[in-house]
Amino acid sequence: MSSGTKIALYQALRTHGLRLYASRSNSVICGSCGCNFKRSMSTVSPQNDDDIGFFDRLKERMGLRGKLEYFPTTLKYSAFRLYLSAAEASRYNKVHETIQMPDTLTSWHKLTSLHIWLIMCRLITEGREGTMVKNGCIEAFIADMTEKSKVIGNEMKIKVKGEEIEILHEQFLASLLMYDEGLLGSDKELAGTVWRTLFAKKEDVNFSDIEIMVHYIRKQVAHLQRIPRKQMLTNGLIPFLPLEGNTVSKTALESLERIKQEHLQNK
Repeated sequence: MSSGTKIALYQALRTHGLRLYASRSNSVICGSCGCNFKRSMSTVSPQNDDDIGFFDRLKERMGLRGKLEYFPTTLKYSAFRLYLSAAEASRYNKVHETIQMPDTLTSWHKLTSLHIWLIMCRLITEGREGTMVKNGCIEAFIADMTEKSKVIGNEMKIKVKGEEIEILHEQFLASLLMYDEGLLGSDKELAGTVWRTLFAKKEDVNFSDIEIMVHYIRKQVAHLQRIPRKQMLTNGLIPFLPLEGNTVSKTALESLERIKQEHLQNK
C-alpha cells in the first residue's frame, strides 16, 4: 500500500462517524480471531507455565477443565461478553460527547481501549482463568476492530492490510502501559496519561474534560473490584458507572439486557 493510500485510510478512520460504524459492537462476530499478535502487557502478571502440566494444557485445548475452575468455553464466552460490555460503555455513558472527542472510529478505539484496560485491572487478580478471559477479550476487540476497518476500507475502496490493524493494536498496547503508570501515580500523573492517550497532547484541550476522565477512571477501578469473581469469569455482562454519580444507570442495564437477548437469539 502506497503512502498516499495509507494517508487516505487514516483520514477515513478519523472522519467517518462513530455512530455509523462503531456505536454498537458487532455481537455476532467470533470471540477469537486468527490474529497472532504478541501480547506483552504489564497489566497482567506473567504466568508460570511450569505449574501447568502437559496433560492439563491438552485438556484445556480439548475444552476440558483440567486444573481450571471453569470450562474454557465458559471463559471464552464470558470474555466476549466482557468485550461487548466495554465497547458499549462509552456509548451509553456518552463519554465522547461529554469530553468533546470527535465522533470518529479513532475515538471509539481510544475509549474502548480504556474500558478494556479497566476490565484487565480487575482480571489481574483472577489467576490463570483471568488471564484466559483477558486474552479472549482482546481477541474479540481485534476482530471487531478489523471488521470496522474493513467496512471503512470498502467505503473508500481501499484494501485494509494486516499492518494497518497491527498499528492500531500497537497503539492499544502502548495505551495499556501508560494507563498502568498513570493509575499507580498521583491524579496529576493520571491526568497526564489521559491527555496523552485520549486527547493526543492537544494544547487547546479543556482541562475540565481531563478532570472528568481522571475521576471516571478512579471510580471505575473501585467499582469493578466489587464485582464478584464468578460474574467476571462466567457471565461477562458488567455495567460501568456513569460519568456523574456512583449508581449504575438504567441505560446501562438496558444495554446489557439487549446484549443478553441478542446472544440468546444467536445461539
